[in-house]
Amino acid sequence: MSVELYHDAFFLLFPDLKKTADAVIEEAEAGMPVPQEALEWARRVKTRIDNLRDDMAVASRRLNGVTIPIEFQELEEVSRYGFTALKRRLVSGDDKYHVFFNEISYETRLFRSAFTSLSTRAAETLNGNISLVVEINDAAPLLAVKVASRSTSKAKVVVADAVDVYGSDAIRGIQSDYIKKYLLDGEVLRIDEASEYEGKADLVAFTFIDAWRYGFRKLFAAARRLLAPGGVLAALLPLNSREGLRTILWAWGVTEFLDVDELRKIVRSQGYVDPSLRVYGPFVALMATAK
Repeated sequence: MSVELYHDAFFLLFPDLKKTADAVIEEAEAGMPVPQEALEWARRVKTRIDNLRDDMAVASRRLNGVTIPIEFQELEEVSRYGFTALKRRLVSGDDKYHVFFNEISYETRLFRSAFTSLSTRAAETLNGNISLVVEINDAAPLLAVKVASRSTSKAKVVVADAVDVYGSDAIRGIQSDYIKKYLLDGEVLRIDEASEYEGKADLVAFTFIDAWRYGFRKLFAAARRLLAPGGVLAALLPLNSREGLRTILWAWGVTEFLDVDELRKIVRSQGYVDPSLRVYGPFVALMATAK
């Protein structure tokens, strides 16, 4: 299935996203406690989807007669759960479902292929010489702990969170649990408190929605500060410049947009060399080295 058809297929999720927004508004109208921020989010989602009705119709025509592969069907089902988790997060501040959404997303065929390839390549590139691994703003820091667990010595794992993620007790607790599960030394801290690790990391990783919400350019700049010379950047990123996936991720707060050409420009401008990009449907696995 081509990248273009994936983007068309993401339009199929718009009705489910709109239902999620409708549910938030209905709860508010019924007198249930709904934060103003959640209500405003729901109204913006409804307006945006309504404004894209013509685009939805065009995408539907292009998909006519196309067999949707199992890889996208899995993404579709997981995304529907993700909308439910997002509603809980916005309305009640409950992040447990959001973390589970992260975890089951990594189990879909598309993400699993990209994630397995990326973690294996990163570990092989470092050849076991790993003392410090940092993952930025991922609710489930799987890449960091998997690579660190392949170190020839006991590597330290640091999860560096932006303020909004760090402020979630549920997410911080689960991040700490991942480090303990793999019997690793490590800590969870705010990204603006990670200065002691600047220029020391063998690997910096970011892989999913919470990281993407932080902003692609900010992610690359933070990773560059943290990496030692010759250190490895490993990232999973969305190719969300086209409509379809763009709005789905926008609903989660991802407001920057990437295609392969833009990604190459960012990598070069931020001081990385030897970039390797592998495309998996509407996502890309990136590895690059710090100068």
